[in-house]
Parts: sequence; C-alpha cells; structure tokens
Amino acid sequence: MNCPIDFSLKNSRNLCKPEKREFARNMRQNQTESERILWEEIRCKKLGFKFRRQCIITGWIVDFYCSELRLVIEVDGDYHKDRTEEEIKQLLFSIDKN
Repeated sequence: MNCPIDFSLKNSRNLCKPEKREFARNMRQNQTESERILWEEIRCKKLGFKFRRQCIITGWIVDFYCSELRLVIEVDGDYHKDRTEEEIKQLLFSIDKN
C-alpha cells in the first residue's frame, strides 16, 4: 500500500528555517518523561529498526520517526492538550498536501 504522504527527510531539513531545527534540537535535549522512557526502549535499533527523535517532516516536528516503517509516533503530553480538533485537522491536511 502506497502512502500519499512524502516522508522523505532529504529535503525536509533543508526546507525548514534554522529556528525550527534549533527548536527540534532543544526538544531532543529537554525530553518529557514519557518521551525519555519510550526513547530508551526504541533507540539503538532495539526493536530492529532505526528511529529518529524530534524529526522534522514536511515542516512539522514529530516525536519519533522510523523511515523504514514510515511510522510516526507522537507521545501525548501537556503540549498537545490545548490543540483543538480543527487544528489537528489542519495539521493532517497540511501533511497530506505535501
């Protein structure tokens, strides 16, 4: 099954602003407790797949990404609690367009 979303990381990093790359770097350095626990379980190919954390894809920073599986993992936390249903739909539509 082909995914309509291009999750290519080749251009995502170069297309985003340096401030966004710096923000993603800061997020890697200041993980939530939930992100830290999950990262310890999936890092270093412990599950047989390489995961990246705080990865920029189509302009969005996702918590974890496995390119081989084309899998995005978002760990719910306080950051996501204030998002409205409309904002989530806009995010999904934006990713789908790219």
